[in-house]
Amino acid sequence: MWEFGGLRESAIDNLDSGLDPIDKFLLAQRYDVTEWIVPTLLKLAQRPEPISIEEGRRLGWETALKIASVREKFRMKSRVLCNYCDSRRRDNGGKHLIVGDRDPEAEELDFTSEIRAAFEL
Repeated sequence: MWEFGGLRESAIDNLDSGLDPIDKFLLAQRYDVTEWIVPTLLKLAQRPEPISIEEGRRLGWETALKIASVREKFRMKSRVLCNYCDSRRRDNGGKHLIVGDRDPEAEELDFTSEIRAAFEL
């Protein structure tokens, strides 16, 4: 309101690390800290845990679903046996259900272009 640019920049610099990604995204939206938006969404896309219901409520369902759609762009490269069929006995056209934790390699992927497309940034 009074355009304290230096104070604003100092606050942004001091808050930049250590904030929970959900809190950081909400602050970025509320106070128009555009330089936080893509990096924070990237952290949410890369992390092993999906967006929880509580996080979805806080973010808003549209934002939560957009993050989920970005996360789903990741495909497993390694082939493993299906948990629900014996792939040695029958052919499922190469399609198998994989159940378990997200591949740790997802934490290294760059979803930036998908984030920019999904959020129109």
